[in-house]
Amino acid sequence: MKKEIVLQRNMVATPSLSCRVKQLCQVALHKIMHNRLLDSVSGLYSRVMEQEITPAETLRILHVQLASSCLLLLGPVSLPVLSVLLCWTALALWQCRNLGRRGE
Repeated sequence: MKKEIVLQRNMVATPSLSCRVKQLCQVALHKIMHNRLLDSVSGLYSRVMEQEITPAETLRILHVQLASSCLLLLGPVSLPVLSVLLCWTALALWQCRNLGRRGE
């Protein structure tokens, strides 16, 4: 006679991995957007550009600065690396295309 053991799972519904990752990303984004350092950099950019710059726009500007700095300061690199850096810089610039156009 065969004995079978049935192990039951806890009946409490556990969120899926993708749901947990999404929640984690939302918490991280909230913490980044409400950071005092980011607010001070936004204030600096607002004074320099003479218009209000939001934290999201500040992150886009910093992204462009990082991409272009990597492109210019890495020195002589191979063609595939150069093409990746160039695409990264172009993508960062493209994301900033509507930065100064509010209310138009």
